[in-house]
Amino acid sequence: MYRPVRLAAAILASSSSLALLPCSALAGESGGVGYSSLADREMARRQQAVFEGDRLLNEGRDAYAKGDYQQAVDKYSAALSTVPDAPVFADRRQAYAAHLSDASVALAMQHRKVGKYDEARTLLNNALATDPQNGNVKRELEYLDDPIRTNPALTYEHTQNVDQVRRHLYTAEGHFNLGTFDAAKREYENALRIDPYNSAARRGLERIASARSDYYRAAYDHTRGELLAQVDAAWELTVPAESPDVPIGAGGPREESSGVMYITEKLRRIIIPRIDFEDTTVEEAIDFLRMRSAELDNLEPDPARKGVNFVVRRPRVTVTATPDAGLDAGAAEALPTVADPGSLRVRELRVRNVPLSVALKYICDQTKLRYKVDDFAVTLVPLAESAEDIFTRTFTVPPDFQSLLETSAGGSSEGGAVDPFADSSSTAPKIQARKPIIELLRNAGITFGEGTSATLSANGVLLVTNTPSELDKIEQLVTTFITQQPKQVKITSKFVEISQENTDELGFDWIISPFGLSANHLFGGGGTIGNGVSRTNADFINPVNFSTIPGIPTNIGQNVSNIATGGLRSGDGAIAGNSIDAVLNNPNRTAQQANVAPGILSLTGLFTDGQVQMIMRGLAQKKGVDLMTAPSITARSGQKATIEVIRE
Repeated sequence: MYRPVRLAAAILASSSSLALLPCSALAGESGGVGYSSLADREMARRQQAVFEGDRLLNEGRDAYAKGDYQQAVDKYSAALSTVPDAPVFADRRQAYAAHLSDASVALAMQHRKVGKYDEARTLLNNALATDPQNGNVKRELEYLDDPIRTNPALTYEHTQNVDQVRRHLYTAEGHFNLGTFDAAKREYENALRIDPYNSAARRGLERIASARSDYYRAAYDHTRGELLAQVDAAWELTVPAESPDVPIGAGGPREESSGVMYITEKLRRIIIPRIDFEDTTVEEAIDFLRMRSAELDNLEPDPARKGVNFVVRRPRVTVTATPDAGLDAGAAEALPTVADPGSLRVRELRVRNVPLSVALKYICDQTKLRYKVDDFAVTLVPLAESAEDIFTRTFTVPPDFQSLLETSAGGSSEGGAVDPFADSSSTAPKIQARKPIIELLRNAGITFGEGTSATLSANGVLLVTNTPSELDKIEQLVTTFITQQPKQVKITSKFVEISQENTDELGFDWIISPFGLSANHLFGGGGTIGNGVSRTNADFINPVNFSTIPGIPTNIGQNVSNIATGGLRSGDGAIAGNSIDAVLNNPNRTAQQANVAPGILSLTGLFTDGQVQMIMRGLAQKKGVDLMTAPSITARSGQKATIEVIRE
């Protein structure tokens, strides 16, 4: 609390004293100049101390008003230490001390709330030393010693833990409202690690468990419905799909993007706007086509792969072997006898808007050259050159390609070598080995020279190594077979399984009353039911010929005694129904009652020392299973198809 009245009085007193100091100094000026200057300096120092103390006092007031009591105590303490302890400043210092006491009491109350008892006691003792008559300080010291107002067990660590637990609970509640249950669970668990007996955290975990249980219940319903739908879907009969019309040329041989078909497509689609050749060499013409193809190539998005590669190859020089061949080898290499195709000249060629392939054809016609396309470039060779390089290409062929080749070769061609160990006298048809694919291609008119080969894989890929002209023939052959309409065959099979089991069984129940075996001290008789299927008096006949049979009670529903076959099972006790069906058909979950089989014949013996009754029970059952399956499959000609009938 502030002391405005006391502070105003102290300021007025200080002002009056400061006003008198110069007069006193001047009055003693006749005593010497040194005393006057010393007094002036002391007066200025004290005046500066008062100004500094007032400034600190105002800062302390601002901090006190904002609730920052620690800073207020520091400012008041600094102001009190700044003003000299002189009678002139007694009122001012007393006002400072009063403010310091008020701030100390407020700060001590904060310390007492958070368990800082030692700090609060030290602070109050210091304030009491400065202001011994302050009642608020004394009262706060009494509160520290009052166990009702102040909990002696409270510590600062406990209050910090309370704040942490509160933050964890608030954060967990926020996660729960957002639906992030795992994060909320972690926050509640963090709160329980600090406060193991926090019921709010436990209640929060209970809410999370309940929410997750609701989700799992919904997930259970969804999973159960999904699996039941899959079970029901298993009973759906599949409708065969219609055979789509195979477009002409579908499934034909395909090359990679840098293969023959790709370059051929470029030659066909790249249009040269203008060509004006006059007495131009082949090299210059090819350079022009190479440059324009790169500029006009719109098929390739990669700039590095635009255009077409052109190669002008010189013809091979064959040297006849002579006795002086070794001596003239150097001369033969130094003097070529065949002209370079690149030096041939195009006399005149002026065309507009022609494809690159057409322009190349015009150039070859005038220079007696021909061009061929391989996987990477277009090669120009002399027209008279017969030798060709060997290339390797792959073709995607139909599954029945090999059988189509055999059929096209005449259908009656002999197969491969037959089994040499077979019985020649047998009239049964012999299985012949299938001819190799290279032999079938030879029969189709394809020439295979030295270094050439052909293989056909099981997945319908034909790998051929041959000259470009022969590869073109194979491509035409494959295209011819592919354009033919493919045939599909629907195969339906029926499997019938019939089984029947006949069961004819007889069972007997015996009731034997005690009868003597020797001299009235040894008797025989039937046994008890025990844990077997109980028999009641309704399962037997009593009385017989007006004679009551011991062991068969007269009251309805009572179990019999003296039975010799109580350990045998009969009826429902012998053959139980399906366990799952029994549970589903018994919603009340009551115990299933087991009844014995019906009796078909009885035999009773009445004797003087005992009675015997026999009930014959019968079981006649016929069980049959008729199982028929009719799976079907649609397969293409030449492909392997498998039908499986599996019962799990």
